Amino acid sequence: MGKSGVRRRTQRDEVLLGWSQETGTTLEDLDEGQKWVVFAGLSVVEAVGASRPLKRVVSFFLSQSKMDLPNKTVGAVVGVSDRAVQTTRHLEPRELVECITQSNHGHRKPKLEAHHAGPIAKFLVENPGSEVSHLLSFIQSELEIDIKRHTLGRYLKRYGLGCLRDHELKDAPLFADTPAMEDRSS
Repeated sequence: MGKSGVRRRTQRDEVLLGWSQETGTTLEDLDEGQKWVVFAGLSVVEAVGASRPLKRVVSFFLSQSKMDLPNKTVGAVVGVSDRAVQTTRHLEPRELVECITQSNHGHRKPKLEAHHAGPIAKFLVENPGSEVSHLLSFIQSELEIDIKRHTLGRYLKRYGLGCLRDHELKDAPLFADTPAMEDRSS
């Protein structure tokens, strides 16, 4: 390795040491290639400054680098949570561009919106006591929206359509005076 290679490696090691002490990230878990990619990411983040959209792009590139960087490490590089990195990691490039250009301050547009409450309420009236899996299948087939059980539970609670308990929909107060209560045990 020439002088410039040794100089670059020394610079990398100094930057990574300072970064690891600042963020509490351990460098021992990273191999040489990962260290170079993290160093490059830190350099780019320093260059883009406080620009959150560009940091999100850096997060996307680091996540897609095929270097098996943990979400926690990528998050420490760009200054976000590992959950935010996981969300970015699963975006398609087109979706990433949409998120950046149509930013709504860190929150994705909800998949289920207020106008979906009508068809869901109709399903609940026509299928009393139906299982959660049947409601999720209805939403997938009729509304063409793929959601998880947890998201469905929050939506039902928000619009007073019931709550989820185990595998069933309970307390669907479509015509009751009391609002639905979310069951935390499920």
